[in-house]
Amino acid sequence: MIINNTINTNINITTLEDMPKLKVFVDNSNIKVNFSKIAKELGKDRKTVKKYYYSFKKTKTRNKPSKYDEFYDTITIIMI
Repeated sequence: MIINNTINTNINITTLEDMPKLKVFVDNSNIKVNFSKIAKELGKDRKTVKKYYYSFKKTKTRNKPSKYDEFYDTITIIMI
């Protein structure tokens, strides 16, 4: 039995969001990831790079009203 397998080795990591692409490639091969080198190239901390490598998704922020919104008119009157 002959198995032909083509592997795309041209993976460009330009942002932290590209890290899961690298994980898929590394899982299918026998390569060890150097998080320190990737972190240096991206200008990020190696722990942050490792976190994104393991498919970390940034949560969206909530649009929560400020505690001071109800006092905004009073504060502006006092400051003038």
